[in-house]
Amino acid sequence: MIIFIWGSDTTGAGKKVDHLVGQFQKKRDESGLNIVYLDGTDIADFEHLSNVICSTGFLADKKLIVIKNIIKDGNEKVLKPLLDMLKKHSEDDNHLLFWESTDLDKTNKTQAEVFAFLKKQKFSYHFPQLKGKDLSRWIIKAFRERGLQVQFSVAERLAFYFEGNMNLLYNEIDKISNYKQKGMVTEEDIDKVIYVMEKEDIFPLIDAILLGDKKQALELLNRQLKVYDLGFIFNMLLRNVKIVMQIRLLLEEGLRDRDISQKINAHPYMIKKSTSIARKTSLRDIQKMFRYMEDIDRKVKSGHPYQNILLDLLILEN
Repeated sequence: MIIFIWGSDTTGAGKKVDHLVGQFQKKRDESGLNIVYLDGTDIADFEHLSNVICSTGFLADKKLIVIKNIIKDGNEKVLKPLLDMLKKHSEDDNHLLFWESTDLDKTNKTQAEVFAFLKKQKFSYHFPQLKGKDLSRWIIKAFRERGLQVQFSVAERLAFYFEGNMNLLYNEIDKISNYKQKGMVTEEDIDKVIYVMEKEDIFPLIDAILLGDKKQALELLNRQLKVYDLGFIFNMLLRNVKIVMQIRLLLEEGLRDRDISQKINAHPYMIKKSTSIARKTSLRDIQKMFRYMEDIDRKVKSGHPYQNILLDLLILEN
């Protein structure tokens, strides 16, 4: 049997590897003595690899050989004869589990040939780094596998929080599932179980600045400063204000929410929050804030001596 697992979602891929190794150990090798791990960076010649692949099991009919990143890190002297060997592999031979920790977007000719062969195997699993709606749909599926339903808006919110950090997302889904156990996961459940990440505070911060609520804006800014540095907060503000301005322009053209989502290159949850702000704020006020922030950006890049007060002035003067 040949198994192939690949993709940049190393958390999901790693969990699949652990599951398959656990299954092999339970069914064939409780001692774990016939499970061998190899790393592509350590395989200098094919002879060594061949000896391991062809070795007989100890008090077991088969071994499981887990080989990580042989395509990504292996050399042609290893990959070419390996491909020939794999083409002759039979069900009576040891089980081989190949795990590549990237999506293998860039490969040379030999790497591409091995990759193409492994992808065609019956047991081939791809774990890409999911984003946007694809990640939201995956979250819904993950809760369903745990016997729970989840509102799509909740899935979008979780996707927004944890996009790019699948390890943390897996942990939070488990945490929510242990708390809820059955039924529908709601926004209220998320608020009770998860520590709300501060990046969501960027929306009420923008809202407070545009509405002229200086006290609220300063409180939110100070909360952000306890977690992030000034430069990070400013870049978040600049990016999101620009999105709010783009959405406001589209709203004035008469576009509907669905059409706006197709035109703005941002996470659906971000678009939803930004649209809410854009609907209740005039284009003039948004453009004024954006121009002020562009001015701050120029001052920062030119080495303004009092950068720490520039955001305070943004709040107080808008």
